[in-house]
Order: sequence, then C-alpha cells, then structure tokens
Amino acid sequence: NLKPELVEKIKEAFFTFDMKGTALGEEFKGVSKFLPITYQDDWAVIREIQAANGVKYTPDNLK
Repeated sequence: NLKPELVEKIKEAFFTFDMKGTALGEEFKGVSKFLPITYQDDWAVIREIQAANGVKYTPDNLK
C-alpha cells in the first residue's frame, strides 16, 4: 500500500538503472536494464508448470 508517488519513483529507479559495469551486469551478461513484467501475465507459464508438478507455496514448504 505504497503512495503512488513512491511507486513511480521505485519504478523509475529500476527502469533507468544501468547494469553495465556492476556485479549484476556481470552476472547477467548482455543484459543492460530491468524490463517491466507482471506476475499475472509473464509468470503464468511458470505457475502452470509448478501446479502440474504439485508445487505449493506454504510457510512450511518455504523453509
């Protein structure tokens, strides 16, 4: 429940961050910036695979 102004500043920080020359840039070679994604749309296939494999996220399973 963040204020909209703060949400926009966080998005700006992520999407304008240049990874080149950073440890993050070294770990993800060829990637220079974050891309906007949504859990609902972009992770749908991951959730389908996990459901098919019986993966459940509960406090006990996350330990």
